[in-house]
Amino acid sequence: SSLRVDVAADGVRVPLGRARVAALACAVLRAERVRAAELSITFVTAARIAALNWVHLRHRGPTDIITFELAPAAPDAPLAG
Repeated sequence: SSLRVDVAADGVRVPLGRARVAALACAVLRAERVRAAELSITFVTAARIAALNWVHLRHRGPTDIITFELAPAAPDAPLAG
């Protein structure tokens, strides 16, 4: 199994350490029987997520989460998002 989780905090304090967030994310992926994945989690300010929400989805205001799905690099490659 190959799970890679990167966690960043962009200008905000997070109540859990980045290593703990990564460990929790890996536990969820394993519980969902995901064998290979790359996951990036970034905590941002309300103003930053509101800006991202507008730019990418044309929705006003902050939201709890935004996910981005990317196309596979090759026909047989796993989906990255």
